[in-house]
Amino acid sequence: MPRTAGGFTAVELAITLAIAAIFGAMALPGFVNTIRDARLTTTGEQLHTDLIIARREAIKRNSGVLVCAPGNGNNVNTCAPGNSGKWGDGRLICYADQNKTSDCATGTATSPNPIIHRSALDSAVALSGPSAPLRFNANGTAYVMDKTAMPATFTVAGSWSGSSSYSDKIEASGNIKLSKN
Repeated sequence: MPRTAGGFTAVELAITLAIAAIFGAMALPGFVNTIRDARLTTTGEQLHTDLIIARREAIKRNSGVLVCAPGNGNNVNTCAPGNSGKWGDGRLICYADQNKTSDCATGTATSPNPIIHRSALDSAVALSGPSAPLRFNANGTAYVMDKTAMPATFTVAGSWSGSSSYSDKIEASGNIKLSKN
């Protein structure tokens, strides 16, 4: 009796791969939404953490700290008045000078400025917030630089159908509350 080699034929292998591809294609939309939801959650929690850090730095350093949208071009380390409200372009957290403005490019090794520099968000995630920089004072209180009434609210939302959103509400007292909508 001749001995035959064990294994799969080319036809059996092709059928198995075709079935695996069909199952993979069916699972892909759910996986894409899982990635988007994770990106949205990460962005919302990162913003919340950044706001807490800004307030704590203001108290720790006994100095003002700004949370703002960065400038454009050569001024990316500046809280740009012309870019205020364009939170999707990124955000800076900087020590504020006596004039309540900041050029985040000035800093030292022991006192870096900007404290935090976040780059632009993924196009599927939108961040909205006050139309001017937010300032935390040395005593932990907060206000929006254009004297907009408090509380100030930042909202992170997804652009896809069925996405949730996260909101950070900052009271004049400096308290920050994160909520999932």
